[in-house]
Amino acid sequence: MMLSGCHPCQLGLSSSTSNSLKTTQLLGPTRAAPPCARRQINWSPTRRSRLLANGFLEDDIKARSPLNPSEDLINPDFAPTPASARTWSATDMATFWITLVISIPTYMLAASLMDLGMAWQQALVTVLVGNSITLLPMQLNGHPGVKFGVPFPVLARSSFGIVGANVPSITRALVACGWFGIQTWVGGSCIYQILALLDKTVASAPALPGLGISLPQLACFAFFWATQVWVVLRGMESIRVLERYSAPVLIFLSLLLLGWAVQTAGGFGPMLSAPSLFSPGMPKAGQFWGVFWPAVTAQVSFWATLSLNIPDFTRYAHSQRAQALGQAIGLPLTMVLFTFLGKYFCLVKGHVFSSELVLYTQERLFIACFAYPYHYEEYCS
Repeated sequence: MMLSGCHPCQLGLSSSTSNSLKTTQLLGPTRAAPPCARRQINWSPTRRSRLLANGFLEDDIKARSPLNPSEDLINPDFAPTPASARTWSATDMATFWITLVISIPTYMLAASLMDLGMAWQQALVTVLVGNSITLLPMQLNGHPGVKFGVPFPVLARSSFGIVGANVPSITRALVACGWFGIQTWVGGSCIYQILALLDKTVASAPALPGLGISLPQLACFAFFWATQVWVVLRGMESIRVLERYSAPVLIFLSLLLLGWAVQTAGGFGPMLSAPSLFSPGMPKAGQFWGVFWPAVTAQVSFWATLSLNIPDFTRYAHSQRAQALGQAIGLPLTMVLFTFLGKYFCLVKGHVFSSELVLYTQERLFIACFAYPYHYEEYCS
């Protein structure tokens, strides 16, 4: 039914729609073109994939401040991130992952692959496959963080409901507390080992009753804990700045440690020539695939929890392209690189210490190697 007396613009109609209405009014309804006459567009798989990728990377940001929100459902941390706070570029997302990957647990993960009997090529492939699998949910879950500007607990409401979202949020927080404790202990132990090398009385301090650690160890742990809490309380911008400046420093220190390892072992020969225990005639011949898939699972689980709450970080990204490219560069490539370094360090230690796995099985020596590598003889004497 045609509404007389109304301009097409008042009805929200375009000029082409208006012309169609006039044609229908004058000539009557027209018959639709047969299917064979319609234009068929058959995109090639490559073209279709390219269009999907461009749509994923160029998706618009739709973060809006809610109207009349309930005070029980929103707070400053849950509110959509405004444009002024979206300061994370692709470089920031990449340095975010670099600073996460360059850690002692990553080197220990490489040591575990060596302990399983993998050659360096097999270890790198295992790490690449596992982290490429992890990257997929990391990218997909990071996408709504950029688009809507809300953290993981808010996004979980769409799947679990408003009340049910508390369950995955609290569960994820408990896992994060445990991981935070592990990293804090490792960081505090590095500080303690350095102090123990500088002052012998630090290492000889008695253990405190009920704790099993000495007062210097407790002080180093508390100092490292307080430093992290101070950075976190200053907000995401402080984390972004810290990562941007600490990533080059960590890379430089890792290369410095690599130089020490190469000098100690006399080149890359020990690692490149190390055989796989799964080769014919070796103790684990024919058992590679039985070890490979559990090792890939371990690689996936290393960052699996962060793939859930990655929107907590991507909500501060400039765009979808920034979060996607930054994560693609920072996660799998850095993990592969530092697995290579970690495996090399673990093989080099066989030339420094009498036992092949002494650094892997004795935490104090393993941490000391990274805390103060150029004085390992003094510490182990």
